[in-house]
Amino acid sequence: MRLLFMLIVVTLAATGCSTDPCETGSRRAEDGSCAPVDSDLGDTGVHTDAKADGDPDSGTGGSDTGESDAGEWDTVEPETVDPDTGDSDTVETDTIDTDTVEADTADADIADADIADTDTVEADTADADIADADLADADLTDTDAEPETVESDAAESDAAESDVEDLPTCGDGVLNQPTEQCDGSEYASDSGQCDDFGFLQGSVVCNADCTVDNSGCSGGGGDILAVATQFTCVIGTGGAVTCWGNIGGPPPGSFRSISAGYYGICGLRTDGTMACWGDAGGTPPAGTFKRVSVGWGYVCGLRSDDTVVCFGTNIYGQSSAPSGTFEDVACGGHHSCGVRTDGTVVCWGRNNYGQSTPPEGTFEDVSAGEFHTCGVRTDGTLACWGDNSDGQSTPPQGTFSSVFAGERHNCGVRTDGTLACWGWNKSGQSASPSGTFLSASGSWVHTCGAKSNGGIICWGNNLHGRAKVLGPLASLSAGYEHTCAIDVYGTGACWGDDYLGESTTPLYPVMGVGASNGETAGHTCWIRTDGTVACAGYGDHGQASPPPGTFQEVSAGAYHTCGLRTDGTLACWGASLQGQASPPAGTFQSVSAGLSHTCGIRADDAVVCWGFDGNGQASPPTGTFQSVSAGEHHSCGVRTDGTAACWGDDSYGQATPPPDTFQSVSAGFSVSCGVRTDGTVACWGDDGYGQATPPEGTFESVSAGGYHVCGVRTDGLAVCWGSDIYGQSSPTLQYF
Repeated sequence: MRLLFMLIVVTLAATGCSTDPCETGSRRAEDGSCAPVDSDLGDTGVHTDAKADGDPDSGTGGSDTGESDAGEWDTVEPETVDPDTGDSDTVETDTIDTDTVEADTADADIADADIADTDTVEADTADADIADADLADADLTDTDAEPETVESDAAESDAAESDVEDLPTCGDGVLNQPTEQCDGSEYASDSGQCDDFGFLQGSVVCNADCTVDNSGCSGGGGDILAVATQFTCVIGTGGAVTCWGNIGGPPPGSFRSISAGYYGICGLRTDGTMACWGDAGGTPPAGTFKRVSVGWGYVCGLRSDDTVVCFGTNIYGQSSAPSGTFEDVACGGHHSCGVRTDGTVVCWGRNNYGQSTPPEGTFEDVSAGEFHTCGVRTDGTLACWGDNSDGQSTPPQGTFSSVFAGERHNCGVRTDGTLACWGWNKSGQSASPSGTFLSASGSWVHTCGAKSNGGIICWGNNLHGRAKVLGPLASLSAGYEHTCAIDVYGTGACWGDDYLGESTTPLYPVMGVGASNGETAGHTCWIRTDGTVACAGYGDHGQASPPPGTFQEVSAGAYHTCGLRTDGTLACWGASLQGQASPPAGTFQSVSAGLSHTCGIRADDAVVCWGFDGNGQASPPTGTFQSVSAGEHHSCGVRTDGTAACWGDDSYGQATPPPDTFQSVSAGFSVSCGVRTDGTVACWGDDGYGQATPPEGTFESVSAGGYHVCGVRTDGLAVCWGSDIYGQSSPTLQYF
């Protein structure tokens, strides 16, 4: 008889939220400080949901039922067989001319042998404590007759014993459950396997002993992002945590989920233990956890046994979790909520706005904000309760897969992957970017989302640099005191000076960017994926008001902007006192806008420039070129033979390139840099801030700004050097 096995895969998940510590009776100002107000709205509850839906213990198995193998005899003369109990010496029969004895498994601990004037004896067993398949044989061992022959098919009469002795072999390439979780090729690929265990990314490995190692997985729901008022953290591939903004570095190790509070953060390591840093709420208890959530000065965790434990401040009873078993837990400002294993929601702690009075019904997910709470019902619709002063408790219609409740705004991921945000929107934190998402997380004035294609995008207030993140870079443009870039996912982001809004993050996919080199007037123009242009920042001269139509390239000067249309013609807009925004007719391959002049490469590879020419910057040499760049008062280009040529102001040597061959060149304010054919960077000109001293390594591209230079390495990372007064040389986080 075959053995019955069952292997249970347990998936782990973690939920998180972050909050803000302004005391009752106060409300934070835009810079994050607390200021008194008349109403009791100062307590915070910014939250991020952190879920680790994976981390199984093992694979799955199944049970079999069937017939045991029976021997065949020519003549069998048993003494007696009881038809009800199977005991011998109780039933009289003439002869049993049987060739088979069948043993069928069922659900019983007693094997009944029923004989009714038949030549067959059938023994039914289920979950039998006696695993001997030869049940009939056990009743016949005391007979006087001995079998003449015993014939066996593929399965022998002692199959049960054979199944026990001949265990599956690990490494034979065959997945034998339940003794093996994997076997060789079962997890040979390092991609697309972590979702088997409820994670978003990473890789699964089949160990030599045929057990699964999913420690390389991370991200179960919203847990790869933890967004707080002054910082943001993310789990990258391999489980390492990276944070930016006003927060210290995380401890070493591999994590599968994180949750941020106002001053601190907690995470669950891949082994299920909890670690906290900053001022999260104290020292976490020992043991293993499925989920973690951080509120204002306190933390709640869902243990492996499905009970909830909280620690930290308990002024309103927010750390006094009820008994029972739970599937989810979330911390808010001064209240907590959890989804019980029966799907109902229970809340505890402060309830001044009804935030701890959940509606009836069953839920899949819950998220606690400052003075309100939101949850995803089992039918996918949303329900919110509590404070609704900013519309945060009035969710949109439709079905959702997840939701997070911030301080006074929320975002949810719809079942089609698109994002919907609602509530307070003073800093643009409730603006819903386009595209599809896996999860979202937000704080007081900024929000971040994990995109379906692997990128991270943040929007809203960028104080402390909390809302900047990019993936591997595709292109980059250095302005005078800010820098902008586009990653391979089409996400745009900027870093550096944002006084005039020139570093505003676009909330739409982009494929081109031009950052202004104006000393006192910054603006940035982006090319959307549909070819249209959108600009942000200073635009008093019309330089941030592009014309309609589709473009393939855009370049921002000081007070003017030029673009290359998809038909090869040029269009310029903005100030044109020197003629810099009045391009010639004809078709072009590229265009570059300088301080008050512009240059382009015609279809015949010749360079033409227009605008101010006081230093000869608009008088290019003859010959054919493959690229051109217009700087402040000089210009540079790469000839078709790979050599560099510069013209115009050379007071710092910025117009005297080295005798090397180049892939590309960029003219900045008073410095020029180029990527050599071997991928290394060379710079010449003003080096007062170190802008002419590039780092080692190989690069894909380089862009020279005012007194700083940035480049994209061949590994997709951005690196900058030179002046960093406004953070223009401190690239935004690049997440992989």
